[in-house]
Amino acid sequence: MNKKGEAELLFIFMITVLLFVISHYFQFSLQSLERMETRSKTYLCFRIYKRNLSSLISLVGKTNQTIRGLFPLTLVPKTSVMAKSAIKSLQVSQNLKLLDFQKRILSSDHCSALNAVPLARAHPYLTVGSLKFLRDKTEAVQIGRNKWQALIMGSKKNLILIRVNLSIKSSYSKSLTFSAKEELIGGKVL
Repeated sequence: MNKKGEAELLFIFMITVLLFVISHYFQFSLQSLERMETRSKTYLCFRIYKRNLSSLISLVGKTNQTIRGLFPLTLVPKTSVMAKSAIKSLQVSQNLKLLDFQKRILSSDHCSALNAVPLARAHPYLTVGSLKFLRDKTEAVQIGRNKWQALIMGSKKNLILIRVNLSIKSSYSKSLTFSAKEELIGGKVL
């Protein structure tokens, strides 16, 4: 073979190797971009859940305190009718807030169906079905648990897991305490 042919063959080989390296780099970059997108959507889902849950707990806590104060007035004949109607109005507002909480989680663009359905039910209160709160003897919303955990996962392809531990002090609490931790999936640090 002549030197010109060898040089052309060497040049084609180097171009092929270069294209191979560049294509693998782009493939790796695309996978990395997909993981970042999944991760950001997962954190946005967590943010939406936390914001709406805080709002639900605040409203239920405040209205439960009001219901608790009004309940003794239902035992007095003169104030019974007014107190019962005020309590009923507060209960309706609590149930509407529960529906609003569930709707916002389920309709979020950032929460996949994998996350939205369990998160819509992840709150500390007892419910009748999933649309109405269970009440105690004073007509206030009954708390089912003071501490609970929610898991927020990324897509099936890019597994990212955020483990959220939540707690409130009582059904009259107006604030939420939480801690969130991103888990290791498949031995990889995310």
